[in-house]
Amino acid sequence: MTGRERASHHKESGTRDHTAAAAHIRMLLPALSQGEQNVALWLLERGNLTNSPKIGEVAAALGISEAMVVKVARRLGYGGFKELRADLMAYYANLRVEIDEELSREDSVSQIVRKVFATERSALEEVESILDIDAIAEAARIFIKARHRDLYGVGGSATVCADASHKFLRIGIRSSVFSDAHLIAMSASLLEEGDAALVVSHSGESKDVILGAEIARASGAKVITITNSIASTLARNSDVVLCAPAKEPSSPSSTRCSSAWRARTTKPPSGT
Repeated sequence: MTGRERASHHKESGTRDHTAAAAHIRMLLPALSQGEQNVALWLLERGNLTNSPKIGEVAAALGISEAMVVKVARRLGYGGFKELRADLMAYYANLRVEIDEELSREDSVSQIVRKVFATERSALEEVESILDIDAIAEAARIFIKARHRDLYGVGGSATVCADASHKFLRIGIRSSVFSDAHLIAMSASLLEEGDAALVVSHSGESKDVILGAEIARASGAKVITITNSIASTLARNSDVVLCAPAKEPSSPSSTRCSSAWRARTTKPPSGT
């Protein structure tokens, strides 16, 4: 883990910012192996650490070794499992909204409105807690000074780029948006030193925008990326990375492990 990643998870006083715990872990998920990701996702699922389980109990619930649990904790930037557990427990204990509530067909209109707004507020707070202010300042400096500014995104990210371009135009900053793979590559090849490309990709693994970023940098332009993961391929091919980690739905394997864990920990004493 780089110093920048560690710093983003701590307050200026040097103490760990528990608000950033879940976002910090989600930001690093792509850097983990599939097995390590399963462990991290299980730890992230609310309720699995409620009873402050020992490392042996976690290992047994997941069917892995204690060494694997420690390895994942360290891969996520913690000194060990106890530190990771304490951070996540503090994170959930201090939540002001229920971020895990899913919409259902039985919800009333008022319930849907409450859940949507609660989720949005929580997401914004988490992103704020993990943001690298220095990176934002650098991105702004590059973008405002650039001669040409191209925005790249495909699918839903293209909509984000279009909205950003519109907002830039309202404050007098011209930019161009490209969402087609061929046009992205053509645009990137025409950029030069002093130009900038702003690339948006949730996964950071979209081949179309990764190629655009590579070509833009080879052309001498600066690449600014907005993505879910600091460990993504796109992030590694960028000059400045702005992370906005988003909560992902629980995976089936994580759900099965969680159900087994809760069943085991809530099982009534024999004879009752």
